[in-house]
Amino acid sequence: MSNPGPLAALVYGFILIVLLSVSLILYSIGRTIKNEIGKGIAYALTGILLILSLLVGAFILTLLT
Repeated sequence: MSNPGPLAALVYGFILIVLLSVSLILYSIGRTIKNEIGKGIAYALTGILLILSLLVGAFILTLLT
C-alpha cells in the first residue's frame, strides 16, 4: 500500500467516535450526579476528552492532506 493515509484516517476516525461517545456518557453521568465534587470531575473529564477529540480530528485532517 503506497498511501496509508486513508486507512490511518479510518482508524483515527473510529478513535474519534469512541472519544466522543465516552465524552457524552461522562457528561450524562455528570448531569445525574448530585455530589458537586463528582460532578466537577465528570465535567473535567468531559472537557479533556473533547480537547483530545479536537486533536485527533486535526490529526485526521493532516493525514488526508
